[in-house]
Amino acid sequence: MLIHNAPWIFSGIWKIVKSWMDPVIVSKVHFTKTVADLEQFIAPDKILKEIGGPEGWDYEFVEPVAGENERMTETATRDRLLAEREELASKFLELTKEWLAAAQPESVAVQRTEAIAAWRKQYWALDPFVRGRTCLDRTGVIQEGGKIDFYPGMDHV
Repeated sequence: MLIHNAPWIFSGIWKIVKSWMDPVIVSKVHFTKTVADLEQFIAPDKILKEIGGPEGWDYEFVEPVAGENERMTETATRDRLLAEREELASKFLELTKEWLAAAQPESVAVQRTEAIAAWRKQYWALDPFVRGRTCLDRTGVIQEGGKIDFYPGMDHV
């Protein structure tokens, strides 16, 4: 988490609050004051103009589309896919047990990797039945099959 140009009182409070938190979480919070500070975490060409960078992107909310979550009402399909997912998870757990106990884990590693890939792929078949569409879906950031494109519609160099 980047906290940019926070008021001085905020960093004082943070010094107290962070002592109560898990150090792993604390290590993920960074305070920045300048564009140079931000460049430690964000590519310079992706820093927004409003905070001193060159990126001219503006957020625009895309309204929900009527019926975009209609598949969430198909409970029979959802339940079938959830049962399938449970079977894939069980298979993965069994392969993991075999992999951990194997004298030569490489013999099970390929099957385990394939099980992980199948589980991941199956989620995206289930996704429309359990997750409501968001602005990220409507703008093309989250695409079919779970592909993520942070800059949809832009030509990448």
